Amino acid sequence: MTELKFFEKLDLIDVYINSVDKVGHEKAFKKIETYLESPAICRYFFEEITDKEWVNVVLNSEFFKVYRTKKLLFLEDYQLDRLFC
Repeated sequence: MTELKFFEKLDLIDVYINSVDKVGHEKAFKKIETYLESPAICRYFFEEITDKEWVNVVLNSEFFKVYRTKKLLFLEDYQLDRLFC
């Protein structure tokens, strides 16, 4: 199995963001968080979401728990702050 390329990951994130009406925010984010492995991909995700429903899902996720323990040092605070704008 080959690893996905950068833009393939972005395309999948778009698919999951757009599937939220069918599968719900939690299921969509479970798929998305597997791709949030670099600053550029994280930035892309946080810039693409506009629905306030993402806030609770992201804040209650494993991704956020790791972020809060500073294991994801590359994730800048403004990216999470964007959720609350």
